[in-house]
Amino acid sequence: MTLNDLTTPSWWLTTVAGAIVLKIVSDYTRMGIEKLLSKGLSAWSSRSQRARERFALDVARLRISRELREIYFQRESRHRSLSIYTLLVSIFCISMVVVYDLTAGGPSLAALANVPALTFRAALSTKVAVLALFNFCFGVIAGAGFSASLANLFIAQIYSRTLTAATKGMFSDTSIVVGASDVTGK
Repeated sequence: MTLNDLTTPSWWLTTVAGAIVLKIVSDYTRMGIEKLLSKGLSAWSSRSQRARERFALDVARLRISRELREIYFQRESRHRSLSIYTLLVSIFCISMVVVYDLTAGGPSLAALANVPALTFRAALSTKVAVLALFNFCFGVIAGAGFSASLANLFIAQIYSRTLTAATKGMFSDTSIVVGASDVTGK
């Protein structure tokens, strides 16, 4: 394109037609995006409202029932324990990969110098395949363990949040507090 092309009517007509087409396409695209966002935000707000109602119902039931509070506490403890356990399993798996890679992962340089090329390649390819399979399996286990650890931690936090909301202000009555005579045994 040169400066002489700017003076031709065909260039100006093409430019105007392109601008009109772009404007029409952008208007329809914008309207579609706005509709999609509107539906998404509506669904999100209704989901959030249902979650708030369910949370309020759980808090109300926990305020009434001591047994239900105990069950919630046990579930929270169980999920925290599972979170710690799966995290430890994941760390163990990663440690196994690191130890295996450091001890048996690769051939030593002294051993490579004395091995003929074809024999070395066959032996190395088998060893590398076993090493890759070992690393892959333990990596999958470690990844699943980390994911399970986070999931259990989030679930435990939900139970904790619900219990905290249900017992807030419940035990502030002074008649419940143990007196000095009860503590000393007199």
